Amino acid sequence: MLHYLEISTDEFIIHFITEEKTKFLHSLFFDDPTTTDCMTFPIDGTEEKKEGQHHTFGECFINPKEAQNYKEEETFTELSRYIIHCMLHCKGYKDETVTEKKLIRAEEDKAIKHALEKKVLLTNPNPLYT
Repeated sequence: MLHYLEISTDEFIIHFITEEKTKFLHSLFFDDPTTTDCMTFPIDGTEEKKEGQHHTFGECFINPKEAQNYKEEETFTELSRYIIHCMLHCKGYKDETVTEKKLIRAEEDKAIKHALEKKVLLTNPNPLYT
């Protein structure tokens, strides 16, 4: 996905956290005590990666329970979407207005299609375990 989205970085941090922790962080950083699917914190973001310096694109916190609640049979596709969504936020995409939401969703859809074609979409490593 980093290559597809033309992101040059050394690191992109992904945390999978509980719903309780999601509510805590959402309240702490966004003054909203409700749950959410994912939160993004750009670090170096679109800042050009300089030779000899470590570049951290950003950090995201993902609540897998939200993906499971969305459509249980599509949990891993939805988790992939959350990761892509966070990457797009680090690239500067926003989702505050209707127009911005449509744009970021369209970019997510293109990236999901690419991930499916390249067979790099997240999947359940053990389908017997849900």
